[in-house]
Amino acid sequence: MKKIFYLILFMTTLTLQLDTVYAVEAPRNPNSAKECAICHYRWIDIFFVDGKGSELVPYQAEKVVAKPEICFSCHDGSVVDSRAKVYNDHRHKINRPPPEYMKIPKIYPLDKEGNMQCATCHTAHGVSSEMGIEKTIFVRSSNKNSAMCRSCHSDKDGGTAFGNHPIGSTKMKIPDGLIKRGAILGDGENNIICETCHVVHGSPNESFLIESSRNSQLCLECHSDKNIFTQDGKRNHFHVINAIPGKVKIPEDLIKKGSKLGRKGEIICQTCHKIHNNRIEKDLLLIKKGKGESLCLTCHTDKQYLANTKHNLNHSAPNEKNLDGKTVAEAGICSPCHLPHKEARKPGEGNDFTTRLCLSCHSKGNIAEKALIKNYKHPVDVNPFDIADTEVLLKAIGVKKKDLKLPLFSRAGAQDRNGLVTCATCHDPHRWRSDSTEGEIREDVKGDHKTSFLRRPSPALCRECHSNKFAIVNSKHDMRKTAPEEKNFLGQLPSESGLCGTCHIIHGGQKNYIWGRDIKSKSGQVVQNLCVSCHNKDGIANKKLIKEYSHPMDI
Repeated sequence: MKKIFYLILFMTTLTLQLDTVYAVEAPRNPNSAKECAICHYRWIDIFFVDGKGSELVPYQAEKVVAKPEICFSCHDGSVVDSRAKVYNDHRHKINRPPPEYMKIPKIYPLDKEGNMQCATCHTAHGVSSEMGIEKTIFVRSSNKNSAMCRSCHSDKDGGTAFGNHPIGSTKMKIPDGLIKRGAILGDGENNIICETCHVVHGSPNESFLIESSRNSQLCLECHSDKNIFTQDGKRNHFHVINAIPGKVKIPEDLIKKGSKLGRKGEIICQTCHKIHNNRIEKDLLLIKKGKGESLCLTCHTDKQYLANTKHNLNHSAPNEKNLDGKTVAEAGICSPCHLPHKEARKPGEGNDFTTRLCLSCHSKGNIAEKALIKNYKHPVDVNPFDIADTEVLLKAIGVKKKDLKLPLFSRAGAQDRNGLVTCATCHDPHRWRSDSTEGEIREDVKGDHKTSFLRRPSPALCRECHSNKFAIVNSKHDMRKTAPEEKNFLGQLPSESGLCGTCHIIHGGQKNYIWGRDIKSKSGQVVQNLCVSCHNKDGIANKKLIKEYSHPMDI
């Protein structure tokens, strides 16, 4: 009897419990508002089940799970503050289709309009965590060694063989400063990958770069040996960068091919180098292919007249090699004096950049030693409007600074109205004569006051600075008129030396006013000695002697 009682009691209790369980309706979408529906907004119960809106929000009919606004709804600081990294600066393009030439792997979905979105590369679930959250977050495939980047941007892959910047391990150490700015290296030592230069999210620079290339800074981080300035501020004999060209104009044809300028029109590394998709010249990624000087003369068109002069070593020294070990036939007519990223010749002595280039040849033991620049010469390395050197007797010139047409140069070799007199102030080393494009290559033909690579024929050249001395023209001191057969210190007639050269010899004159006549007197008075070189009993001015009773001097 007891067994029957306990059996009935057990069955009754079980029935009551089951009734209670079935009396409570199971939730239709448990925890949806807290979990999936955070991103899958349309899955909120009232939208998904009842198909209507609520008193707080209207009905959401469109799927918005992959919209950028959904991503931003958490990454705006509500859950994770990614604004500085993702939203404030440049980031990978979204809301637009990929370029027509680009083939997107199926693993990276586009939206229904065929546009790229955040969800093209990212997904919140179902991804491997092999890379670790410290490297990347919720990407659809591994981005080890920039694998994701390369899968879409395959035209940027392959290194120089495919016309792109080298990738992979390199002997060059990637600078710590670049890594601190966000550069990522691939596996192994100094392994260059896409993200060594580019950052997908949060770059303030063009092309998602770690640093801007519009001032050559990113390139110089690794290629510091190409900088035109040394660490102590001295100028290297390299092609100038980060400078606005003066006379040079970058041809439109180069711009169309991919040549780039700085923000204010400066010449930068990418003016000559195209580092991606270069189908022109792959070894050095140059913007133009051709023999030696072809790229140089594309911009420096005024230098082409060098070809038919003695400064073209094809004519004067064809076996001479530059510091790169190449002859002019191997590297082009510019190469004996100029290499874009290294010295072509060992510079001569001196302080100013330009004159040292000239003295690299025009000095004893070098190829132009027959045209030596003598000790006493026209002053160089001086500011003609502010001469402090006590050894320079001429303290002023007869032209205002704003009217001077001849170029002055900075210590770095750039034209500068406030700069210094150098060899290149009077000489244009690329043009034999200023009034003609014709050159001269015959060894027996020497230069004169109309040629010699002068920017103007003399005396017009002298007059550019010393116009206040030209009252001498057609006076008795104009030896072209009064003594046309009289020779100067170098044995030149006035017709050969020009107006000024009868008394002043620019290269090889005597101390004090680069005097060009035999000095007879040793009075100790500089100017008196110069006058007496003609005004003596055996001189050409023997009718105008300084006699016993003359105006007092030396008082």
